[in-house]
Amino acid sequence: MLVTIKTKSYTIIGSAEATSLIDTDIVFDPDGLPYIPSRRIKGLLRKSAMDICDISGKDRDIVNRIFGTGDEEGKLRIDNFYLKNYKELKEAIRCYDRIGSVKPYITRDDIIESFTELRERTAIDQHGIAREGSLRVYRVLKPGIEFAGLIDDSLLSDSEERHIFNYALKNLRRIGMQINRGYGRIDISISDEKNKDNTTLPFRPEATYTTQDTVKIPFTVETLLPVVIAKQAGGPNFVETYRYIPSTTLRGAFIKEMPFLAEEIINGNLIITPAHPYVEEKEFYPAPRILEREKDKEEEVLFIKTDKIEKKTKPLETFIHIVDDKYFEYSPHTITFFHTTVNDILKGSASEEGFGDFITGGGIFNYEAIESGEVFKGYIICNGGLFRRFSESIKEEFEARIGRSKYVQYGRIKIRFLKPEKVEPLDLGDEFYIVFTSPAIFYNEFGKTEVSTTVIKRYLDEFFGCDVEVSSAVLGVEYLEGFINKWNCKNNRELALKEGSTIHVKLNNHGCLEKKITDLLNYGIGERTIHGFGRVKIFEGFSNYEKKTLKAEKKPLKEDHKGLLRDILYSSLKRRVKVEALKIEEKNIRMIPSTLIERLKRMIEKADGTSQYFEKWLEEIKGKRAHEHLENARLFHSPEWIENNFKKPVKNIIESYKDFITPTEDEILELSRLYWRTYFDALRKKIKRRQGR
Repeated sequence: MLVTIKTKSYTIIGSAEATSLIDTDIVFDPDGLPYIPSRRIKGLLRKSAMDICDISGKDRDIVNRIFGTGDEEGKLRIDNFYLKNYKELKEAIRCYDRIGSVKPYITRDDIIESFTELRERTAIDQHGIAREGSLRVYRVLKPGIEFAGLIDDSLLSDSEERHIFNYALKNLRRIGMQINRGYGRIDISISDEKNKDNTTLPFRPEATYTTQDTVKIPFTVETLLPVVIAKQAGGPNFVETYRYIPSTTLRGAFIKEMPFLAEEIINGNLIITPAHPYVEEKEFYPAPRILEREKDKEEEVLFIKTDKIEKKTKPLETFIHIVDDKYFEYSPHTITFFHTTVNDILKGSASEEGFGDFITGGGIFNYEAIESGEVFKGYIICNGGLFRRFSESIKEEFEARIGRSKYVQYGRIKIRFLKPEKVEPLDLGDEFYIVFTSPAIFYNEFGKTEVSTTVIKRYLDEFFGCDVEVSSAVLGVEYLEGFINKWNCKNNRELALKEGSTIHVKLNNHGCLEKKITDLLNYGIGERTIHGFGRVKIFEGFSNYEKKTLKAEKKPLKEDHKGLLRDILYSSLKRRVKVEALKIEEKNIRMIPSTLIERLKRMIEKADGTSQYFEKWLEEIKGKRAHEHLENARLFHSPEWIENNFKKPVKNIIESYKDFITPTEDEILELSRLYWRTYFDALRKKIKRRQGR
């Protein structure tokens, strides 16, 4: 179901983070667009469902069945709630950023300010005086903002569960912080609209293959929500993510979608490779560790790592795509999310800490996640007979959930199949480089994991059936530790060769290499290759490479984009007005006293932009020192000056925005007031600073 939440009052969707100026900020995506994390929605719905159970006299165990517990997963699948026109707005921001012509600059703060305001609050002591150190600044969402998100309730098994969930949803009336002080009032609407992006077209490739053929079926993985593929790094309260989608993760998604092929996947008859970044139809893979970047060099040239190079270099910790003597560099965008945990939610009573439910204990932790909108590419490898069975039973694309917290806030992806291709034998010489594109596991003679050229050579000797000389190697190591959902525990921790590790080999006394090299590329080397470990790429050689920049696709800014961006551009316009207002002439610091500034500010707040409003006041001060100060400063000293200059600074600024936004007369008046208010505030501060106060 599609659920829409509309704010009816100022709302604080707190991020539990603060800045030097704001004590409590709200949750934004990397572009500055606000959203509601699905964990908040789930927590609020759980609390609402508890209230419904208490009112109706039902056992709270039903709530645990719906929402899950620490040991059992729930039956709801909840997405983040984004702005109702989120995708269109993101596209408009991207298109605007890529316009080549001169344009007003939009910052992340402009985007944030178009949806939010700042509110200040202080505590009052028993004498009615503000308590020292109690001033707090909150950022709040404006009323009237609509968020929408999908909630999958298809797993609710009986009418009682569905009844409790539906009433819990309708019972939700407030969200966020300070809800007892008037914040967070919302309206909720529900529709049965399904995810329009999920197609049911069958996968029907035109080509036919025999059982003797080896077939590669490319597929792309698009992150629809942030994805957390946890790796063994980071601190105790920080979960770091892989920058690609490991094969072990994809195997679970494919088995769930294609249970009829589960046995083939588990037995290794159908290989699923890791999925690496895929941008502008270019496949990126871990940078070979034999290549390094020269330090402090703008040309960004890669050099082969050898003892002959005397220049200072540093490794490439990213993904690259090599074409001739050039290379492209890319690293998937990530974002860090702050979370808190609770130990328990208890039923309160008069003898406990207040009335109602309250939370006990807990901690904090951070998730690093791959951002939504990233695309990766991988392959399924199998024989032609298995391919026919595979292709006749699946859709052209499907959605799945992977990684940590995949049912709440994270992990929703879309997998789309591309045109399959037959694997042709690869003919190379007997000397080449092997670059590992996924971690590789090797066992020594004692059955323990080991990373060394000696152990790797033994595996290569056995694989090629000849003597393999490892002339050079640049290796990295890491620890692997998976999680077995079935048993709810981790598996053994193993030492592995890190992706990007590179070895240079020469084969002696060998036979035909075509099939061996093709098998090496298709199936990898080492242990647990059916799980995606030991994947490799082969290069005949390396040289120096010049870095090229990916060109972002330029799309025209549509008229409806301008409508979506209007509030953001207006925020940008206000920022520009403030900046221009801070350009104060030195002479005015000497000529206008601070007492007169306060009188001018009060007049400006009530001004309608015409001289008539000021005429009476100017008549009152005529011949007095105040009027003399204004005449010397050439500011607000006559009706003619006000008529010609009150709106002039703002109109000059608006001229640079004319192709994107046309402010109304009321907005021009508001901007003019903002300009002069900012001008006089800054002027007063400069006067105080000069006077040493």
